[in-house]
Amino acid sequence: MGLERRHGTMVHANKAYLFWTLVFGALFLYSLVLLIRGALIPRRKFQYRVPPWTLILFWSLACVFGLFIHPSHEFVGYVRRMGRLSIACAVVGIFLSFKPAVLPRTYSVPLTQIHKWVGRTAVFFAFLHGLLYSCVYLKRGVFGRLFRPANLAGIFACFTFCVIALTSLKPIRRRAYSVFYAIHVVSVWMALLAIFYHADPNAYAMVYLAMVFLIIQITVRVLLTRTVPVKVKHISSNLDLVTVDRSALPETFEIGSHLRLSLPLHLPKSWLVPSHPYTIASLPEDDAIHLVVRRTRFELQNQEYAIQGPHHAPFDVSEFKRIIVVAGGSGFALIPPVSRRAKQLGIDVKSVWIVKTDAETSVLNHIPVDDCEIFITTESNYNAEDTAAGTYGDEFELDDLRASDREGLLDSSNPSKPKEGIKKYFQGRPNLDEFIGDFFNPSQAAETCVAACGPESLTKDARRWAKAHNCSFFAETFAM
Repeated sequence: MGLERRHGTMVHANKAYLFWTLVFGALFLYSLVLLIRGALIPRRKFQYRVPPWTLILFWSLACVFGLFIHPSHEFVGYVRRMGRLSIACAVVGIFLSFKPAVLPRTYSVPLTQIHKWVGRTAVFFAFLHGLLYSCVYLKRGVFGRLFRPANLAGIFACFTFCVIALTSLKPIRRRAYSVFYAIHVVSVWMALLAIFYHADPNAYAMVYLAMVFLIIQITVRVLLTRTVPVKVKHISSNLDLVTVDRSALPETFEIGSHLRLSLPLHLPKSWLVPSHPYTIASLPEDDAIHLVVRRTRFELQNQEYAIQGPHHAPFDVSEFKRIIVVAGGSGFALIPPVSRRAKQLGIDVKSVWIVKTDAETSVLNHIPVDDCEIFITTESNYNAEDTAAGTYGDEFELDDLRASDREGLLDSSNPSKPKEGIKKYFQGRPNLDEFIGDFFNPSQAAETCVAACGPESLTKDARRWAKAHNCSFFAETFAM
């Protein structure tokens, strides 16, 4: 029995191209590692996300190289190659979605940005592959071939890719993230099975590799997940304090690390709903692990949850002489471990916490912090119930961010006079230049770090300030 040709006489087994595609993929991943190491996590310099235009340019050049590395004598050869590039991009996208990240000196949150663009590239080439093949069939008068089972499988795979792309658009994704996540998980498997039936046998290696990555992800999640009881204490109408037994975590972990909580894995639903990342508000030597959680649709209760982590963040307090911590809402969780560790090491630290209502500051009764300046952005008699449905929406990767997150949190007028007490309270939103004017020393800019945790708009403002003043920057944020 001979080789079944998915597209009639137009398909020619091209083992040389497959070989170069795999070689190219390996070199690209190595280049990606170097790019991330140099641009995301340099030491004693800025830590920024790779700009989107850089990702687009780099990935576009890589795809053009992959498309033309092995010349084809006919146009349809390049059309067929677009399908293989789509599969190759899907493989890379799956690889980048590992949690925890497997690339050296990286962590999963920034890689999600790259995963997003790689996935869009896969969808683009899949759509172009199907569209151009349809045009070729139509021009040659063999349009009926499009309805052969193998080609219908290809159309179905392209359709599932498009569904993933559509639901991943920011307005849809952030309003219905659970729906997007479930579609994402199911559609990836359905698309790979359809591609396996549709593609030429020479492309099977890439499909196998993608499936192996998915199976490894499942295995890693099972092996690294522990089911433990958690205690939940309501702090305000929109903040909870979650306590996890200290024995559930390793003996040591890095400052800025986070845990991912989800339903226990023995529940089928747990595989179709996302896990939720929370910054650890404790130090390794503490008797318990505390998490400060913004209340959302994933409402935590006193029961058992599956936890993964701690997932490390590239932030070493000991590298700096001065640290400025800026947090919003439940991003407060970054302040206690950073300020406590900095004081233990004799490092100057200044912290600011931005909240909607003074009721949220009740968390200080459970996680004490000294020398923290608190900015309350609404009047003290503000009805907290109005903000209960996720004022900042900062706790869930790719989850709902409300209108308040789109507001600039660091660009308003001067705060009012502080009240009495060790902790200073202000009404309004802080202006960073005024807030740290007497703390920041330009001569020590290279040894100063700005650490931000909270809504995306806050971290962007803090990042801009750090860049303008030649300081290092660290962000603990889960939105994209």
